[in-house]
Amino acid sequence: MKLGIDLCSFEAVHGGGKDQVAYYLIQGFTMLGHTDEMVWICREELVPRLRGFSETVTIRTIETTEEGLSHTYWKRDLYRIIQEEGIDVLLFTSKFTPRAKYPVPTVSIEHDVQYLIPALYGSWLKLRPRWLPKDRIKIILDFINRDRIVAISDYDRSVMEKYVPFARGKIQRIYDPVVFRGPVLPRTGRETSITAINIQHAHKNTLTLVRAFAAIADRIPHRLVCIGIPPKDMDPIRECIEEHSLQDRILFTGFVEDMQEYIRDTALYVNPSTFEGFGMTAVEMMGAGIPVLAADNSAQKEVTMGRGRYYSPAADAEALAGAMLDALKNPPSEDELQESARLVREAYDRIRCAEAYWAFLSDLSGGKAV
Repeated sequence: MKLGIDLCSFEAVHGGGKDQVAYYLIQGFTMLGHTDEMVWICREELVPRLRGFSETVTIRTIETTEEGLSHTYWKRDLYRIIQEEGIDVLLFTSKFTPRAKYPVPTVSIEHDVQYLIPALYGSWLKLRPRWLPKDRIKIILDFINRDRIVAISDYDRSVMEKYVPFARGKIQRIYDPVVFRGPVLPRTGRETSITAINIQHAHKNTLTLVRAFAAIADRIPHRLVCIGIPPKDMDPIRECIEEHSLQDRILFTGFVEDMQEYIRDTALYVNPSTFEGFGMTAVEMMGAGIPVLAADNSAQKEVTMGRGRYYSPAADAEALAGAMLDALKNPPSEDELQESARLVREAYDRIRCAEAYWAFLSDLSGGKAV
């Protein structure tokens, strides 16, 4: 099988979890020895990063405009690359794929399908097509044009099957690969921080976390560390911090390349997100041997194997504050943390996930998995 991997929606700057999933996946394919069986298609600016994964893999670059991808790429250039490279199956590593069919089977990984959930965004099934938000239309077209769709959790698959019923036969669940960068950390009891990671978007529910911390700050010695690009609307968060005089207790780090310093200091990792199709950060922290507290919704309990602490509803600051206090006062034992770390490291290992992808894609192409 010759696998084409479309990375053209990614830029050199860090774009979030979907970028990481793609990079971990191609690393897994490379580690499995499939270098000569792949073609990576990307913007020129991404080549140095990809060459860090493989010096010999075939990379095809495409031109971009100031607005992003040139319209001719998906309409003309991709057809040419497929023919010239002898590609048997094509993988799109993010949603919003071209509104076109191709002469080979195509697969997309549909991250962030919360656009399909009526409880959050209203049901597209009850709206006239001209009223549909632009992004939602694009997602629906992905389900029409692609031959297979990858769901990144059983929950993710259930949402797709319910709200895009015509595509049920196309959907395959394969968990996201995760790279655990450091060792499993033994707890010393001297950890000083409550930590949250990937806080940028509204559904990450950062304001609720800050309010919950403010409610218990006078009863605990910890600081709150929020890692990642800050939310666009920081005004209500700043107001809450100032109202409770917590400027010295709450830290927003911005994007951090190496988080090991913060991870070592973490007494409790909190993910209050109102929706997660997978929830990589909670898995990463559990894999580091850190206690995890997450909102009990979407895929969060599934991917953490029910081995964390959970609270509900996600946007209830009082419920979160109580759960944080309880988790800090009654942490898991060291044996429990070590076992949880072992289980998630094994389940989401990038080689194991790459093997599942390769077998699935090879079968789709009509070939045999190597």
